[in-house]
Amino acid sequence: MTKTILDEIESLNSTNQNLCIELESVKKENEQLKEALSESKRKNDNQEKKIMNCSAEIERVKRLEEKLSCFKKIFGRIYFLKD
Repeated sequence: MTKTILDEIESLNSTNQNLCIELESVKKENEQLKEALSESKRKNDNQEKKIMNCSAEIERVKRLEEKLSCFKKIFGRIYFLKD
């Protein structure tokens, strides 16, 4: 009976050690996933900034095109009146 209890304790101890090893492995994997997620978020933030900058640049170009169109109309009238 004593041997059976000792065997059971030894078995539980072994199982506990295996679980501790597995836990450490899972912790490492979790840390790697956190780092990958952080990197992905950083890249996503950079892409969002680029998109916002591009959108602002598109709006600026549109305004410049409108000003150029007005300038061409005015310049065309002046040139036409000059002749």
